Amino acid sequence: MSQAAIAMGNSIGGQVGRFAVTAKLGYGGMGEVFLAEDRLLKRQVALKSIRREHSQDEKSHHRFLKEAERASQLNDEHIARIYDVVEHEGSTFLVM
Repeated sequence: MSQAAIAMGNSIGGQVGRFAVTAKLGYGGMGEVFLAEDRLLKRQVALKSIRREHSQDEKSHHRFLKEAERASQLNDEHIARIYDVVEHEGSTFLVM
């Protein structure tokens, strides 16, 4: 699935690598979050993607990866855990 498809909301029922996207959970100033099923590990995850308008901006991409790095170091039940960072068709996704 391309970043363009996600930005347009055509992601439901699509694939991001081994993840089957099932619903859109929300969006913010920098990204969108989708509910997905990890087909390998048989569990639900959230996939956060950087918005298309920010995806080509190196500074925004770096900030997105820095968010993943910092969040992955936290261990609190009130903060989503970062399981992985996935690159798919030129787009970056945080697996939470």
